[in-house]
Amino acid sequence: MLEAKFIRPSRSPWSSLVVVVGKKDNSRRISIDYRKLNKATKTEKWPIPDPRDIYDRLRDSSWFTLFDLKSGYYQIAMDEDSIDKSAFRTPDGH
Repeated sequence: MLEAKFIRPSRSPWSSLVVVVGKKDNSRRISIDYRKLNKATKTEKWPIPDPRDIYDRLRDSSWFTLFDLKSGYYQIAMDEDSIDKSAFRTPDGH
């Protein structure tokens, strides 16, 4: 990920652990434990919209699209002020 420039070296005061999580098919995936950061995050105070309401609004639409997070995750730029909060650590460094 470093070579692909998805991540970069960090000296951030924030740091979350990388953990390996087992999946139902017995494969593994890398995850970052952001629970400590989540406790310090101010959350928005409005309810999440019901997907059925959103689908109803799209009923008469001619065009709509679906955002695929699996393919698009690394294509979304992060706000510069938030980058230091996304730091993580592995046995190889921060």
